[in-house]
Amino acid sequence: MAPRREFAASVLIRGDVFKKTATGLVCMDIDDLVTVGDEIRTGQNGYAELVFTDGTKLALAANTVFTLEELAPQKSVYQLIRGHLHSVIDCLKTSGPCGERRYESGPNRWSFSLRGTEIDFEMDADGSGIVAVWSGIAEIQSAGKTIPVKPGQRVAVATDGSVGDPIPIDLRAVVKWWEGPSSPW
Repeated sequence: MAPRREFAASVLIRGDVFKKTATGLVCMDIDDLVTVGDEIRTGQNGYAELVFTDGTKLALAANTVFTLEELAPQKSVYQLIRGHLHSVIDCLKTSGPCGERRYESGPNRWSFSLRGTEIDFEMDADGSGIVAVWSGIAEIQSAGKTIPVKPGQRVAVATDGSVGDPIPIDLRAVVKWWEGPSSPW
C-alpha cells in the first residue's frame, strides 16, 4: 500500500494570492494543492483559506507570506515570514491521534507548538510577533525557554526572540477577520 500523501487544498481565494514553487510563481485558484516547499503569498487585497489532509484549517490575511516546510500525519512545520494567519487544528477529524503542529518565525527562528488548538498569529517583517490562543494547548519556544500560553491569553515576541509574559485578552472583543460572509468557518 502506498503511503498517504499529505497536502493542503485551497478552499477559498479572494484577491491576489500566489504560490511560489520550485518552478516559479503562479496565481492560485480554488482547489489548488499546496505541498511541502510551497510558499503562499497574499497581495494587498488577498485572502486565502487552506484545508490540510489532517483537517487543519488556515486563513491567511492580506500581505502574508507563508511556507509549508514539513507535513506529516503526526508533525507539521509551517513558517510565517510576515503577515497574519488564523489556524484551527481539529483533532476530532483525524483518523489517528492529534499530532503536533509547529510554526516558526523571525530571524531568530522562535517557534510555537500546538495540539488541538485555535490560534491567531501575527508576524511583522522585522521578526516580532503576537500569538493569541483561543483554545487548546500552545507553547512558545525561544532562547531556550518554553512559555505555556492558555486559552484567552496572548504573548508578544520581540525582534530579538525574547518572549513577554502571557497576558489575558477578551476573545469576544477581537475582530474575527477570518470570518467573512463566504467563509466556511
